[in-house]
Amino acid sequence: LRVGNTTQRMSHAEFDHRVTSRLESQIPWDRWVAPRWSLADLDQDEIHRTVERAVAAERLTGALGEKPETILRRLELVTDQGVTRAAAILFGKEGGPGYPLGEVRLAKFRGTTKDEFLDNRQFKGHAFALLEHTERFLNDNMPVSSRFVEGKMERVDTPQYPPLALREAIVNGLVHRDYSVDGGAVSVAFFDDRLEVWSTGS
Repeated sequence: LRVGNTTQRMSHAEFDHRVTSRLESQIPWDRWVAPRWSLADLDQDEIHRTVERAVAAERLTGALGEKPETILRRLELVTDQGVTRAAAILFGKEGGPGYPLGEVRLAKFRGTTKDEFLDNRQFKGHAFALLEHTERFLNDNMPVSSRFVEGKMERVDTPQYPPLALREAIVNGLVHRDYSVDGGAVSVAFFDDRLEVWSTGS
């Protein structure tokens, strides 16, 4: 490694980083085969639930009744070489090799600083499980205002933040996280005046 006018021995970490960066420029990290992972390490029930939702939303056709392997091959999550890292992130079940690949850290603070926790939780698992845990945490902690509208018997409840916007922010955090960074996570911090979603990576 050239530093100024001297040549120094490159550290193993720097060497690994450069090799990985070069490979990733040719094949994205999530498309690599996940070492030692197999179809048996994936959550088959979650695969079926995801397919059912995708078909109902008209984003996937001809998948109902197909075997999980057939579906995952069509989505390029499984190849002849094996299960991809993307499949492990999306559907990897507890106990799989190198589990977990995903984590969320959820916190609610009193006031507008991180001085005092009111609630603090961490969850590990595949992306769909993390999304469910996060949505449940937000529902449990989000203030809701209520009002009555003339002509209606039922009150109208309005959460502090629009649920669809929150879901989009959480999904973006999970999807765009750099999973090649060990120990990374998606973090959600709830303050009195704001909500912050932070994801490991650039």
